[in-house]
Amino acid sequence: MNKRTETESVASATYGAIKAMIVNHDITPGAVIEERKLADELGVSRTPLRAAISRLLGENLLKRISDRTTVVQSMSFKDMFELIEVRKCLESQAAALATPLVPLEQVSLVRSRIENFLEKLCDGERDYWDIDQNFHDLIAINTPNQNLVRIITDVRTQARLFNPSRVSFRVSRAARCQLAVLDAIEARDAKTVKKLMIVHLEEVKDGLKELLDSEYLASRP
Repeated sequence: MNKRTETESVASATYGAIKAMIVNHDITPGAVIEERKLADELGVSRTPLRAAISRLLGENLLKRISDRTTVVQSMSFKDMFELIEVRKCLESQAAALATPLVPLEQVSLVRSRIENFLEKLCDGERDYWDIDQNFHDLIAINTPNQNLVRIITDVRTQARLFNPSRVSFRVSRAARCQLAVLDAIEARDAKTVKKLMIVHLEEVKDGLKELLDSEYLASRP
């Protein structure tokens, strides 16, 4: 491997590592990117780190707020509502396309995780991200239109930029909507799957509206 190829490889790996940290909320929305600290943590020099940052800026996962300061992009409520409308169009179609192709054993595995989550759900906030990701991955890997999957993945990545500390929407209702989608997939009923995916995303949207209302009321004197 020549020096240029090696540098590009390190930059690509650095990009992947930082993107994963953003998506998994190891670096939270709005957080300042400390280049020296991050370079030390990843064991890379500043050159591949800056190449990775430049790439993430281009993907709108990072935002430059001054010559010396870069932060993780964050999504407002307005952004999230708009993204959900986009997701309703794209993900309902993807789910319908995947319906005749999803192996039933995969459906059973995802169903089991959701049911276990619901059985253990207590009052208060719970981490719903992993369960939700499993559900949507099931559809993505079985959707034959990979260009559609790529666009959905980009949109869902943007949605992960909503500050997770603010998320307390009705996860039990969203999870039950997902179980209904799985029922329709098992029945190979693509038309119903498409409708229920829209219902599921509307449930997420309604939960965010509740959160917005509660934050507004809490801010009033």
